[in-house]
Amino acid sequence: MTIHKSQGGTYDAIVYEYDRKHPRELVYVALSRVTKIEGLFMVTKENTEDSWKFWIGRSGIPLNASESDKHLKRSTSHREDLTLELKRLKNNTLQTVTQTFLEFISNKKGLSIYFHSIAKVYMHM
Repeated sequence: MTIHKSQGGTYDAIVYEYDRKHPRELVYVALSRVTKIEGLFMVTKENTEDSWKFWIGRSGIPLNASESDKHLKRSTSHREDLTLELKRLKNNTLQTVTQTFLEFISNKKGLSIYFHSIAKVYMHM
């Protein structure tokens, strides 16, 4: 389901593929659809350290202004609310499964056991 189709609904769990090109309004809609923080799963295409940074509203990236003066006041109010929410999200980072796993395998204090499915590995050789 797309973010646009999810607008207005709430869900127990969602998977959001973050992209720094997404407008801030789209990010807000995507992240506000889930009813519990435990049901929010975020992924990125690259899965690099840089891809986990929120770029929305950072200097150097222009924010799109409203196209219509009619909606300018409402849009400004929503943007202010969204700015506060994005600051809150930045200060209260979400521990993802990927981050937890990377921290686990980086920890050299004990025994680490890894399981990896190699079924049909010959197809990739």
